[in-house]
Amino acid sequence: MKYCKKCDVDVEGPFCPKCKSLTTTKIIIQEDTKGKTGDTFECTIWPGPNNSKGIRVGANRDRYFVKGISPTLYLDDISCKAKITEGFWNKCPEIRIALDENGNDFLEKWMQKYGLQPKNVAEKLRGKADVIIMTVIEPTRVFKVTVAEGSGRQ
Repeated sequence: MKYCKKCDVDVEGPFCPKCKSLTTTKIIIQEDTKGKTGDTFECTIWPGPNNSKGIRVGANRDRYFVKGISPTLYLDDISCKAKITEGFWNKCPEIRIALDENGNDFLEKWMQKYGLQPKNVAEKLRGKADVIIMTVIEPTRVFKVTVAEGSGRQ
């Protein structure tokens, strides 16, 4: 089976019938090597440029994510497709964008709703860093994202 990264679909031949892009061999992941359904892990808030924010996955990157797969994040039960940059696999393990079904970045709105702040700002405001919890729904592919108790303005 082949896979089109651009369209995020399985395809039969060497080219995607929808976008005509060259496909790649589908990556099969053994669940026991990449976390299990129900696993949870903590993440912090990444302080981006121009007051932007993201989810700092940090050391959890290698255990729960696979290169070439853009995971689905459920933010308040809204399904969003995370955009994983090449930098995620180098020095910057942060999820900076998660697009809802209309193609809008819902991650920033979700963080604003809960008043989530990067570590240095949260510590000044609340005396501790804001933490979010990611729960594995489908290993490497689907995660539910929630605000940890005592974080943000709940």
